[in-house]
Amino acid sequence: PTPRGVRGTSPQIATAIQENFERVMRGEYWSSSSYTHPQVGEVQAYFANRWQPPETLNQPIEYQVWIDGDGSLKRFRPMSDKAQEVLAQTGMPSLGSAFVSPVPNNRTLHLRVIFGANGTVRTDLLGD
Repeated sequence: PTPRGVRGTSPQIATAIQENFERVMRGEYWSSSSYTHPQVGEVQAYFANRWQPPETLNQPIEYQVWIDGDGSLKRFRPMSDKAQEVLAQTGMPSLGSAFVSPVPNNRTLHLRVIFGANGTVRTDLLGD
């Protein structure tokens, strides 16, 4: 299957969305919310491919992330000073950049993204 909204985007974004979608479909990235919103798993896949924890990090860091209906980053909030300090290592996309497939009915998704000191990434749906 192909995620909706891939057509009409740049080839680089379309390829990244398709690769992350395929990983979610294979169950490589899973969340209980992945059944209703595959974007939750796509966000996890996106960050899991980019997260480089600094050696000095000894605890998880958390961000709240809002995904716009077109699959772009609408807003994010670091939940601690340490999360703000290591923002560059997370691979956070630029505001307005599409990095996951579009959300049905043009809804905004509100997620929690937790980056582990061991390199793991967890995503949870907080609201839609």
